[in-house]
Amino acid sequence: MQLIQKFKPAPINSVERTRAGIVQSMFTSILNQRLREIANRSNSPFLGASTDFSGYVGGMHIQTVVSASVREGEMLEGFRAALTEVERIAQHGIKPEELSREKQAARSRYRQALITRSKITSAQYAGDYISHFLSGRTPATVEASVALARALVDQITAEEVAALASNWKSRENLAIVALLPTSQEESAPTAEQLLAVLDEVSSMKLDAAGSDTITRGPAELMATLPTPGTVVKERQIREVGITEWTLSNETRVILKPTDFTPDQVLVSGYGWGGTSLLAEDQLRDATLAGSLPAISGLASFSSTDLRNAVVGKLLSIGMNLGGYTQSVSGRSTVRDLETFLQLLHLHFTSPRVDDEAIQAWKKRVKVSLEGRVASPEAHFADTLRTILSQGHPRSRVLTVAEIDSIDTQRALEIYRERFADAGGFTFVIVGDFEPDSIRPLIERYVGGLPSQPGNRGWRDTGVRAPSGVVEKEFRFGREPRARIAIVFNGPFTHTEDEQFALGAMASILSNRLRDRLREALGGTYSVSVHPRISAVPERTYSVHIGFDAAPSRVEEMRRAVFEEIEELRAQGPTSEEVDKVRQEHARQLELSLKSNSFWLRLITSFDQTERPLADLARYGEAWKDRMDAKLIHTMAQKYLSPSRYVQVTQLPAD
Repeated sequence: MQLIQKFKPAPINSVERTRAGIVQSMFTSILNQRLREIANRSNSPFLGASTDFSGYVGGMHIQTVVSASVREGEMLEGFRAALTEVERIAQHGIKPEELSREKQAARSRYRQALITRSKITSAQYAGDYISHFLSGRTPATVEASVALARALVDQITAEEVAALASNWKSRENLAIVALLPTSQEESAPTAEQLLAVLDEVSSMKLDAAGSDTITRGPAELMATLPTPGTVVKERQIREVGITEWTLSNETRVILKPTDFTPDQVLVSGYGWGGTSLLAEDQLRDATLAGSLPAISGLASFSSTDLRNAVVGKLLSIGMNLGGYTQSVSGRSTVRDLETFLQLLHLHFTSPRVDDEAIQAWKKRVKVSLEGRVASPEAHFADTLRTILSQGHPRSRVLTVAEIDSIDTQRALEIYRERFADAGGFTFVIVGDFEPDSIRPLIERYVGGLPSQPGNRGWRDTGVRAPSGVVEKEFRFGREPRARIAIVFNGPFTHTEDEQFALGAMASILSNRLRDRLREALGGTYSVSVHPRISAVPERTYSVHIGFDAAPSRVEEMRRAVFEEIEELRAQGPTSEEVDKVRQEHARQLELSLKSNSFWLRLITSFDQTERPLADLARYGEAWKDRMDAKLIHTMAQKYLSPSRYVQVTQLPAD
């Protein structure tokens, strides 16, 4: 359900336009937080709801007064409840604490913009120029933009922000949009019923927002700080500027200081095990376990409390429970690093259960699963996954009934089991810091994590792709479109040369298939070729080719794909193709090596595959010299075997 209103914004390049944008951003954040808190209640009348502002055509803008996702049969109830929260602000305004939080968050963003202004990319500049050409918006320096924004933020009042909640009541340029599956057409609300909701809500006499989380501001995350550990072993890998610490709790920390992005610190941590150590009947509980902190919060903080506690901090953190690893990832500024590490510590030591929030989460997941049943895209992906795993139970999607049977306490136990032993973890930290400057923080919050003796490995669950040729064609859905996936897979020799060569081969094949299928035959809008390498439980590769086509042209398109593959296997690439891909990869590598996120992934990958980190100093250099048509030809012959692939084709049901 959506209620949207078209409006004419203030003139481009005006102070009024800038001020309006800031006010809109504050209103959006405040209302969305209120709606999110309601959605986390077990009895919430909607699954999720939000508001936003966006550009439109002809110089107009749109205010999405409210957009709500609801359960079947509850469209009017959910729409009414979401719009009621807009009306609540219209009648009672926003709290001073809410406005204070938004101003604090804005000032943090402005401070960060000044710190990072020396690293603005060419793409960002190009975007500004394109915007100027299309809309007339004049680019300004970061310093000028921040100075104006700071001055305006100080002037903005609670009344000015709250006024946006009343715009819809003018009924000018207003539209109600109701989207629902064709299977629910008979229960669709009428125009009269939807308009009646507007009349009903606008005439309500509401109480002010009563939740204490609205007025709760930043809070101390840890009343008592953990006892710090110590660095018991240090190793310098000078060739690549890496320091490795082993802490007294057996945790490893790999640090790479950089100057790529000012005031940015990226963190990734992993331990072996994941869901591979669980029995298959525990996998449904593990689905909740991996998301527990995001749903329930930490320690004495609900998820909403946590967001309020870190207002003005530029950081994010998330946990993941994968098939073979349990992991954590996040980012922070140098200024907020201690807060980030406190959150990391709490994620390991203080998970909690919020039954109401979990019930709301279950409702959202069930609706999502119910939607998958009728989705051709989801059915295609599920079918492909099932075939590639040979129907292994660990690869299937949970059913609605299984979501209902998730054991919350068992999910909490699984989470604690997987994250109780920090001694089995390796953390990689990349960014704008010096190791000595953050050493006390690492010793306290990472070194102070508990560790336990026991199994720190993973278990082979036996999930394997089929070894021969598997072809499946099936019919599903009414959309007049076919989906085709061809996946080559098998054992892989995990060397740097072969990794680069596999990527180069995929790039060349992608270019050839695009030229043939799209340009020459006009049979598809796009075709993708994605290589993937896995090291656990075995060293394997896959090359995934995917495209859509008209149902009547499926056989023609598939035949063309295999003809191009056979041509590459028989003749190899041309020297021009090799030169092109070498230049493209060299340029991409040049840019990647100046990216903190690339180094984070690269160091983690080397560590997980037990390759010497010192080899990172020469990463990509040897490849430039050895990459030639012969090597790529060998890759095509070796990894595009006509005797080992999976082909899945989905056609419309009628």
